[in-house]
Amino acid sequence: MHTTPAPALQPLPVVLAQVLAVLQDADCGVADPQPGQFTQPDGLMGIDIVGQHEDAGGTVWQVAVEVDGPAHVVRHLSAGRDAGGVNVSYRLDGSTQWRNAMLRHYGYALVMVSWRAWETCSCRAERVALLQRLVGRALLAAGAQPQGVLAAAAGE
Repeated sequence: MHTTPAPALQPLPVVLAQVLAVLQDADCGVADPQPGQFTQPDGLMGIDIVGQHEDAGGTVWQVAVEVDGPAHVVRHLSAGRDAGGVNVSYRLDGSTQWRNAMLRHYGYALVMVSWRAWETCSCRAERVALLQRLVGRALLAAGAQPQGVLAAAAGE
């Protein structure tokens, strides 16, 4: 069996800049990042944006950034009702849950950017802060020791 070596992963600041470029217009919802999609070396899965981060302990972590628009969630009506008469919540659909489990299995620190969280940002500075917080928390969840701005953002 012949496998093609994976391309060198970009440093996290470059990845964050790519995410901002893909998602620059909150008024238009989540853009489709597939033209720049990274494919796993085994060919089984595409990842929206991939990068790497060297943590405070010197370990290099692979970071997968997935942009989750409305197609990644299902609407759930619970038995309780809110003041508006209906209690609606959203949860990830089955294929997105599978994707997330597989990315973690492959060893990625998984960053999920929800279109709902993105739309609450009113300016670029808020978007950068959101991405730093999401990446920092994903690294912590994976067992990394984020450093610098990511460590501070993860604690917010």
